[in-house]
Amino acid sequence: MRHPAWPQSEPEICPGYLISLPAVGEVISLYRWWESGQLKLRLDGRKPTPVLMTYIDILASEIRAAEGWAMAEATSGNAQGRNR
Repeated sequence: MRHPAWPQSEPEICPGYLISLPAVGEVISLYRWWESGQLKLRLDGRKPTPVLMTYIDILASEIRAAEGWAMAEATSGNAQGRNR
């Protein structure tokens, strides 16, 4: 099933390519620290920049959206293997 956030049949940029970008990997790593309340520790006591926090907010929002979509799929009976 196509993800509802994609207006076209497939994304314009391959998700595998995006996830391989160093900046994306860095934000993912820092997101984990932020999620556990330890981001400032990881940044050696420095305050995170507004740009970094924007990227973390975007990632957190997309993670929640993906989890919500997956939950809706699972409860609607469209999850892989349920309608075989």
